[in-house]
Amino acid sequence: MRFLNLSFRSSIAPLLIYLGLFVFLTGSTANAIRIKDKARYRVGENRPASLWFVQGGLDAVIDNDEDYHGFQLSFGHVLTESSALRFNLGIYSLRPQFDDVLVFQRNESVYLFDDLGRFDVNGATFSLLGMFYNSPLPKPRVYFGLGPRLGIRDARPDVLVTTYDDYNYEWAEPVDYDDAGMVSFGIEGALGFEWFLGPQMSMFAEYGATIQNEWYSLAYDYDNSFGHRIRETEWFDDGIHFDDSHIKLGMSFYF
Repeated sequence: MRFLNLSFRSSIAPLLIYLGLFVFLTGSTANAIRIKDKARYRVGENRPASLWFVQGGLDAVIDNDEDYHGFQLSFGHVLTESSALRFNLGIYSLRPQFDDVLVFQRNESVYLFDDLGRFDVNGATFSLLGMFYNSPLPKPRVYFGLGPRLGIRDARPDVLVTTYDDYNYEWAEPVDYDDAGMVSFGIEGALGFEWFLGPQMSMFAEYGATIQNEWYSLAYDYDNSFGHRIRETEWFDDGIHFDDSHIKLGMSFYF
C-alpha cells in the first residue's frame, strides 16, 4: 500500500508540472497575440510607433558663382503615417557676387551698397514646414513641405552715400557704419526623397526653394553739411526675391 502511494505521487508530479507549463505557455502566447493585435490596431489608427525625429544635413547651392557654406538642423513631430511638422534651423556663410551695386533712394540721398569682393554675409534662417509623405515609415518615400521662413543676417558691405542739396550740389562719401544687416520673411518649399537604413535611421536628399521679401538695415554716423555728427539707422526694402538653388543632403533619426 505504501508502495502504491509512492508510485501515485511519482506519477502525478510530472502531470502537474506539464499542466503548469501548458497554462504558462498558453497565457504567454495569448498575451503575445494580444500585443501584436494592439500594435496592428495602432497602425490602423494612423499612429506610427516613432513620433519624433531629428535631422542634420549639409546645405549647398547649385550656382557655383557664389561662395556658400551652410548647415541645417531640423526637429520634427510625426502627426500621422503620411504627415509631420518640421522646424528648421539653418546656419550659413555667404559671399554673393552682385552683377550691379544695390542702389536705394532715401530723401535727398542715394545709398550704394557695393560688394567690391568683400560683401560677406553670415546668418541664420528659421522655418516651420508642414511635411507630407507618399508612404509610411520606414519605407522609401517621396515627400514635400511648405511653410513660413524668417532670415536674420549680419552683412558687411561697402556703402557709399551721395547727397544732394537744394542747389543740386552733390557730394559722395563712404559710410563708416556701426552695424548692417538683412532681414527676410517669406515662404519655403522642400521636395525630397528619404531612404531608410533601418527602422529608425534614414538618409535624405532634398531640393529647396524660397520666395521672400528682403530688407537691409544700416546704422551709421556721418557729418552733415554744417559739420555736425549725426547718427542714423536706415531701413531699405529690397523687394521680393526667389531662390531655387539649394540642395540638402543628410541623415534622419526617429525615436
